[in-house]
Amino acid sequence: MNLEEELERYFGYQKFRYPQREIMEQMLARRDTLSVLPTGQGKTLIYQLPGLIMPGLVVVVSPLISLMKDQVYTLKEKNIKAAYINSELDFFSQKSIYKNLNSYKFIYIAVERLKNYAFLQNIKRISLLVIDEAHTIKWGEDFRKDYYLIKNFINTLEVRPTIACFTATANQEDINLIIEKCGLIKPYITILSPIKKNITFLTYKTFITWRFKKILAKNKKTIVYTLTRKNTETLYNKFKTIYNCYLYHGGLPKNIKDENYLGFKTAKAGIIFATNSFGMGIDIRDIRQIVIYDIPLSLADLIQQAGRAGRDGKCSICYILFRQNSIQTALNLIYGSEKQNKKIKELNEVIDFCFSADKISYIRKYFT
Repeated sequence: MNLEEELERYFGYQKFRYPQREIMEQMLARRDTLSVLPTGQGKTLIYQLPGLIMPGLVVVVSPLISLMKDQVYTLKEKNIKAAYINSELDFFSQKSIYKNLNSYKFIYIAVERLKNYAFLQNIKRISLLVIDEAHTIKWGEDFRKDYYLIKNFINTLEVRPTIACFTATANQEDINLIIEKCGLIKPYITILSPIKKNITFLTYKTFITWRFKKILAKNKKTIVYTLTRKNTETLYNKFKTIYNCYLYHGGLPKNIKDENYLGFKTAKAGIIFATNSFGMGIDIRDIRQIVIYDIPLSLADLIQQAGRAGRDGKCSICYILFRQNSIQTALNLIYGSEKQNKKIKELNEVIDFCFSADKISYIRKYFT
């Protein structure tokens, strides 16, 4: 089989990026894989092309409805049969998908679907199980415990499928957790540095309002990340009459989120004030600035946020505005949670990173 011919046939590309081909070959040889690749490295293609070549159904576990919808829409544009099953679909729509399951190649689901009776009754045999954004398996410790059901689901299948896990950020502890919870068997592991050479980190150790305004005034496509919905709304309301602004967080109605996402994506310049929910799988190639208004809870989260910029390979900047108030906000979210001490350690790593003189070396050390 000529993979380059299949690549051009399905996706119109003539050559692979490293290490796409190497990982695909392992998947097609029915070997489990775990790929830690920076954003913009073409992780989606790595599982979609083998999935098209393999006989049978591909199930993709995805953490966000918006991400599922984007992927399904893109596949349908290529005349590839795909569907998502989630809480947005009514009973009859889901029943129709199950009834015509043989006509689909890709089914996208949230991890909670793995305990759904109708899903388990209808999905008995698949060729490939994909865990997208696999670093979210850590969420199983706290608020999405169903991530720990993946192995149980695999055991319900008539034949064990090939399993492929993908993420942009994972240290050794994360990798060990993914292998354990997904039941990977002697996986082929690929790890590339999450550092994107076209992104510059710039930390302001003292928050000054005029400096923040100056960054926003650059008239570039910008994401401003906060930790709370309240902060996103406060900033949005403050600047919406001055700049072309958008708002995005998990509490907004679906139609508003879709409208704001599309508006920001198609705008030549604009600012979107967002929580971390505007992150994974967001494929907007011309984002030039990331502003970390509230420091996130882990370095992996920060790198994920920074990685939204410069997907087109052009020079971009990640500004970190070190605000004392954001430390207290982070601690408020951490206190009382499971593994509180571990989360405080992760927060301290973020603070250390903010004050480190050589951020590239710090990232490299953290992820090795």
